[in-house]
Amino acid sequence: MTVLWIVGVTNALNLIDGLDGLAAGVSTIAAMTILPISLLQDDQGTAVLALLVAGSLIGFLRYNFNPAKIFLGDSGSLFLGFLLAVLSVKSSTKSSTGFALLVPILALGLPIMDTLLSMIRRFLRSFLPDRGNPENFILKLKSMFQPDSSHIHHRLINRGLSHRNVVILLYVVSILLGLGAFVITVSNNLVASLILVVVGAATMIGIHQLRYREMSVLQNGVLLPLYDKPIMNMESFQVFFDIAAIIISFAFAQVLSGWVDLNQTSMKYFLALLTAVTAVQLLVLWASGMYKRSFRIYGIGDVLRTLKGIVGAVVSTAVILFIIPESYRHEQLGALIIDFFFMGLFVVGIRISYHILLFLSNQGSTDGKKVIIYGADPNGMMMLDRMLEANIASWTPVGFLDDNPALEGKMFNGYPVFGSHWKLHKLISEKSIDEIVICSETIKTEALRRMRSLAQEHNISIKRIRILFEDYHDDEREKVFPSLFKPYSGNLVAAHASEQFENQFVAKEHNGHMEHTNNGNHNAIGFIPA
Repeated sequence: MTVLWIVGVTNALNLIDGLDGLAAGVSTIAAMTILPISLLQDDQGTAVLALLVAGSLIGFLRYNFNPAKIFLGDSGSLFLGFLLAVLSVKSSTKSSTGFALLVPILALGLPIMDTLLSMIRRFLRSFLPDRGNPENFILKLKSMFQPDSSHIHHRLINRGLSHRNVVILLYVVSILLGLGAFVITVSNNLVASLILVVVGAATMIGIHQLRYREMSVLQNGVLLPLYDKPIMNMESFQVFFDIAAIIISFAFAQVLSGWVDLNQTSMKYFLALLTAVTAVQLLVLWASGMYKRSFRIYGIGDVLRTLKGIVGAVVSTAVILFIIPESYRHEQLGALIIDFFFMGLFVVGIRISYHILLFLSNQGSTDGKKVIIYGADPNGMMMLDRMLEANIASWTPVGFLDDNPALEGKMFNGYPVFGSHWKLHKLISEKSIDEIVICSETIKTEALRRMRSLAQEHNISIKRIRILFEDYHDDEREKVFPSLFKPYSGNLVAAHASEQFENQFVAKEHNGHMEHTNNGNHNAIGFIPA
């Protein structure tokens, strides 16, 4: 561990040496942190060396701060890293507190944080869907050591801070971490624990502000390929998750209700009851048809049927508790309600997780043309869903336009309704709109004329999406599908889609269109797989 520490810190100082005065200033602060800690531990030798390092660096910083006249170079930064790594180890070994190992980590917190963050994000970046990296896990590990220009100081400059302000800000961060290391040395364990909680929370906030796409695992799509694995749709895999959900939910409900005692006799009885409840609830879930559904295709109807199965499972638990007189108390009513809540949270949550991740990954995307949808109605909602769920990488939805004044300011599936078509001129400049997609079938001629004029003025294309349900008379595909995407006359651009999107749109929207416009003429009875 000592060898890894020395090698790691030595390279960490070299990695942050990317701006004038940054590595030297951070090293000065680290040395000034080690100095008083060493004196408190009665380690005069380490204190003298720390003082010599700090003094020489202060003199060096006069010529190294921006704009720099002299530079450390690799030899200088590596030597500083080695010195600080050894001195921090020496100062920490004299301490008897249980937080002794955390003192050098905080004293050198900034370079350590930057190094670990760089390795983690490079590794996660190799899993991003748009990276095209090989499946070989060894090559993904090697990507951790590939250089880039996304270190903390680079990201702060990209956020608009000047060279000097970035360096000063990182000085402040290093000073705060150094103060934390010193306080941990002289305080009790409670204060030390509070400091660690504050440092941890501040670190999470700081990483979020740096806006690393690869670190946003819920939004960057890195988890989506997991749902392509055949195991995700196997009944045994779903059963495994449901068993865990049943056990956790029932046990947690009993603990919260105060029924479970920690004595040995009560625990044996509880474990036997838990086994029976798990078996019965799992049987009820299976009988409800729970395992005939797929994670990737899971709609509102599936959610309602799942909840119905969970209600049946909890009712079966109530029957078991009623049959066993000594287990039935008034507290069990509350326990059953808690059990239903957590069962619904876990069982439904895992089944809609794919759609949540898919929505977040596409909503967080800034790639592609920025699109405004005209028509905050069922057709517009279906178009938005296809943009998000069908993963049309070339389109990034911005929001809706609609001439219904009652809808202005409302939110549709997380996207705003900006107002009528009169707002389009302002949105084009503020939101950098690239395309307008018209989904409403009741658009007025005057509104269409104004949007056409603005589109021509700003060189913006207009697409019209029409969803038609028509008889199939010919075996030739090209005579059927073009009618689904019909252009307006004049200068408007016809909506075209890739073959993959076109197939998805037709297959899914025929049923969705019937759900939204069903007037009793059609009743959907099921699907035939393509």
